[in-house]
Amino acid sequence: MATVPLLLLLCAYVAIDPFKVLRWHDDPFADRLGLNKGMLSVQAYEKGLSSGRKYDSFIMGSSVSCAYLSEEWVRYLPYGSSPLHMDSSGQTVSTLRKYLEYLESSGAPLRNVLIVFAPEIFGIEYDCENLSVLVPPAVERGGVRYMLSFHYKYFMGFANYRYISPLLVYEFTGRREKVTDVPVFSMQPICYDWEINEESVPEWDMILDKDPALLHEKSSYDFSFTHDTPYTRLATLIDNDEKSDLEAIAALLARNRSDYRVLLAPTPKLYLLSYEDESVLSGIFGDRFVNVSGKFRAEQSDSSNFYDTIHYRSRLASKYMQAAYIR
Repeated sequence: MATVPLLLLLCAYVAIDPFKVLRWHDDPFADRLGLNKGMLSVQAYEKGLSSGRKYDSFIMGSSVSCAYLSEEWVRYLPYGSSPLHMDSSGQTVSTLRKYLEYLESSGAPLRNVLIVFAPEIFGIEYDCENLSVLVPPAVERGGVRYMLSFHYKYFMGFANYRYISPLLVYEFTGRREKVTDVPVFSMQPICYDWEINEESVPEWDMILDKDPALLHEKSSYDFSFTHDTPYTRLATLIDNDEKSDLEAIAALLARNRSDYRVLLAPTPKLYLLSYEDESVLSGIFGDRFVNVSGKFRAEQSDSSNFYDTIHYRSRLASKYMQAAYIR
């Protein structure tokens, strides 16, 4: 008899597909359910190819790379370039390498690549239990065993009462309520363009333009940095494994004859990489490595430039891109 409720749960999971990992959804952010952005990036890429798009330019990185708008980036690219965001939440250096290898194996012409780093990304270990950052099967290329493990983790996440309880309230009433301690719904009112896999939050931009405190107070973010607050230089973070991944990335871009930039952007937390780590990046990528993490100091003290203590607005990303391409 235990198989009956299990089958019912499985049917509900397949019907709802709350994590958007089973199939394509035309408006994946409409329900504000948390999803795997890496999987969405892969789905958007493959849907674009099947629709006749011929992507040749890619913005890579974690969620901070969402701020780099394609319409701004193409100004620095050859005429006719076709861009796509290939970002994923919490993208480590190792997972970045895998996404680039996935694109290469799919036959993508990697003519132009913009890699966006934040100082905090280095030294982070991949969390194989975090559903929002799991590497999609197509990217991991781990065969049937990995694919089954991937989908099993999502199903078990769904079958947890603390997740399914607020989800069912939403499905039957349309209300997004915090019934349990599990964060089922995202706060972000995201607008999405699937053809370039690009996100924006114009509603939040309007709030930041009028009164940043209205947004930050709701989220309990601390923007106490003043113009006198000093930078914090981090301890050395890049170990031998991460250095090896960075070297593999450089080799992949070289054999594809990519015109690329590796951009180390500022963070509102005022972090700088250690001199040793900056030297590693410079040594591997040469003049393609652009470090602006210690620049734009005045902008870092303007709370209207940030959604939270990690993510900045596209108006800042525009300045960082300009610094990367016009030197």
